Amino acid sequence: MLAADTVVRVDVSGAGILSEAGVGVGTPEAEVLARYRGMIRVEPHPYTGPDGHYLIVDDPSRPGLRM
Repeated sequence: MLAADTVVRVDVSGAGILSEAGVGVGTPEAEVLARYRGMIRVEPHPYTGPDGHYLIVDDPSRPGLRM
């Protein structure tokens, strides 16, 4: 998704695309939490209640980027 001339969102729905930490679709949640330890937080999903949540990564060395 673009806002003016800036990419503000990228959706990945299939396997094969990995983050720099080697995380992608299908990576177990425990592994995601371990690979991003100290940079990740868990927030509830507003529509799914207790069944769903977001894993949000903020890397302090890369201000303005969020995954």
